[in-house]
Amino acid sequence: MTGDASEPAASPTTAALADAFRVEVPMPVWPTGRDRGRPVGWISANDRVHNMVRHRATQAWGTAAYHAFMGAKLPTGLPRIHVAWQYRFADARKRDGGENLGLTIKPILDALTPQTVKHVKDRHGRLKMEVHLGVGVVADDDPAHLVRGQELEFGPPLGRSHPARGIVVVYITPLPPGEGLGAS
Repeated sequence: MTGDASEPAASPTTAALADAFRVEVPMPVWPTGRDRGRPVGWISANDRVHNMVRHRATQAWGTAAYHAFMGAKLPTGLPRIHVAWQYRFADARKRDGGENLGLTIKPILDALTPQTVKHVKDRHGRLKMEVHLGVGVVADDDPAHLVRGQELEFGPPLGRSHPARGIVVVYITPLPPGEGLGAS
């Protein structure tokens, strides 16, 4: 429902997003440890990192998305939404398509669902509580509630002076129950 000069030129896809809520999710930074204060980075399918590092990065992106969505004051309890996204980087280097960054968008979409708390046992048999942060825009992130739109082309560079090394711009469009966006 907001617009600015940095949005992509009008096309059939972006014209359909004119009535969408626009939320910028900045790249999170590591909260603790030796990398404290450094950017988490993108979660890529090409990364060969330890599962715990990927898990921590996924949690960091989900928490960043939760705070961005809470700050945007999105409506809650919508029956169905369409979500499109755009990656924006700090520099203008040539990059391959964003399909490798699909693991970055998953925790962002998960933050649109309601908050959940699970009690699980760790590997030592101790009871542990897992909290999934969510704002409750839709009931679930399944296709009945959340229509994943296509990823838009990369946006213009943010510039080196921008505090984040990158952002994901998320466009959220409310839909009536059972209706898609741009279906032909």
